[in-house]
Amino acid sequence: GQPMTMTFGDGSEHTPDFIALLSDHRQIVYDVKPSRLVPKAQAQFDKTAALCRTVGWGFEVLSDLPRQLHINLDWIASFRQPRFAATPDATQILLDALHTPMALGEAAALLPPLTGKPAIYHLVWMGQLHLNLTSLISNSTLISKETAHAHS
Repeated sequence: GQPMTMTFGDGSEHTPDFIALLSDHRQIVYDVKPSRLVPKAQAQFDKTAALCRTVGWGFEVLSDLPRQLHINLDWIASFRQPRFAATPDATQILLDALHTPMALGEAAALLPPLTGKPAIYHLVWMGQLHLNLTSLISNSTLISKETAHAHS
């Protein structure tokens, strides 16, 4: 659900979509709107940004994802169900092998036949593995345990 409802000095209210606590301890309030609706909501966003500044929070409006990112997120999300998970032993073998980034095809070959890529996609969904979601996913896509290498 949405984190809170803000009441402004003029009595109007707004419920942002989510709030995040970043690793550097900054708090950012987010609204998500399709870009075609942003102009209509701009006054509300301005009030939200002003209120956030008074309490030391950031505020951002997130709009339309880049096409490839949207495609990849939809694809990875289709592997979120536990039935795609590898066995704990197979997962450990994969994680142990990923001391440096590895190509998706190479990593999938470490897992049982027909389960490699689905298991890797499941681990990406679960946040245990990372890959660059802004580019086309292929056998040469690098996967890693570290977000710094993946830009995901």
